[in-house]
Order: sequence, then structure tokens, then C-alpha cells
Amino acid sequence: MINASRRNYEHLSHFENFLEILGFKAYRIMRISSDELSKGSLLLIAGKSFEKYTTDERNIIIRHIQAGHRLLAFVDGDSVPFFDSLHEILQHAGIYVCPTKVRSNEDNHYIVTRNINKSHAITMGVNEISLRNAIKFILSQSKTSPIDILVRSENNHNPPNAVLACATKLGNGKIVAVSSWEILKEDFLGESDNALFIASAVYWLLDMRPPPYLLERINTIVKS
Repeated sequence: MINASRRNYEHLSHFENFLEILGFKAYRIMRISSDELSKGSLLLIAGKSFEKYTTDERNIIIRHIQAGHRLLAFVDGDSVPFFDSLHEILQHAGIYVCPTKVRSNEDNHYIVTRNINKSHAITMGVNEISLRNAIKFILSQSKTSPIDILVRSENNHNPPNAVLACATKLGNGKIVAVSSWEILKEDFLGESDNALFIASAVYWLLDMRPPPYLLERINTIVKS
């Protein structure tokens, strides 16, 4: 299930096709309710840009994750944490959204990083990630649900070693948070190892083993 701001949906068609070619059923939900969330096991929030969830909607999402649902959350660095409420969901898992943009030495908002945790199932085999308008996460570690850092900025970025993507559990559910929803856009999904990273996150969240031909299929999709 995919939920996003109205303005973001127009950029997601290529990504939805990508998921369906991989064998997943992707469909958009326009409202958050227990009935809607019960139709699937993974909620993908693709940038809730300048739109807020109501208190009831936030509580529904949190309750479903704690009960065993999965959340793949991509934040919008231009709107969080002040103009949307995705940060209020992530902070329940100890993930705090900081509005600080991560920039390259050229002081632009496009970064490429190879500072990646190669020991996690999501990022094993991922060598490079490209992001635009990424922000940093601040983590509050918990002994019961440790947060695994997946991707950091590099030493030559500003700020250096900032957390850009992480994974954790909340109750019986799982969460992966990524610091820019623009990685899902057609022009970025094919950059670096972005497509492999996103696909691996979906498989991990769903407790599925990636097929042996995953990399070949991804390369065919992003280059077509």
C-alpha cells in the first residue's frame, strides 16, 4: 500500500511499475483507516509533503505497526518536521527527523555516499546510494528494539556521518526510514544502487528472501 501527498503521486508511476515487475502488488490508498491497512502487510509512505496525518490516522498507523504491520517511510526534507506528521510516527521507534539538509562540498543538495553498512540484509551488496534533498536522522537507541544504521553521509559531506537510512522494530512490526522520498523518482531510482536498496528493504520488511535473479531483474527494469 502506498500513501503520499497528492503532489507526489504523479512522480510514483515508474516506481509502482518497478514493484509490480518484481512481483509485488502495489496500490495507492488515499486515506488511512484500519480497514484500508488490513488489506496489506506493508505501508509505504512516499513523502507526506506539506500534509499532516490526523491524530487518529497517526494512532492507527502506530497501532498497526505494533501489531505486526510493516512501514517503509520516505521523508520530505522540505516539510518535516514542521509541516507534516511523519516524524511523529517515526519518533515512536526512536527515529527523530532533523530538518538539517545533508549537502556535498559543492553546497548542493545532491549527494552520493558509499558509507554503507554492508553487514545488514538490506544493504548487503549495496555499494553506493544517491540522494537529493536528504536530511539527517537522530536516533534514540533502545535495548529492546535497537536501530540499525544502514546508510550514512561521508566525511566530506556537511554534516559528516549523518544517518540517512535506518531499520528497526516497533512491537511486532518493522520500520525502515529513508531520508529522502525523491529516491523513488524515475531519475533517481536508476542511480547508483538505489533500486537494489529499495527492493532489498521491501523483502526484509516482508520477511522474504530475495530471489537469486534479483540483481539481473533490477538492472533490466532500471535500464529499460
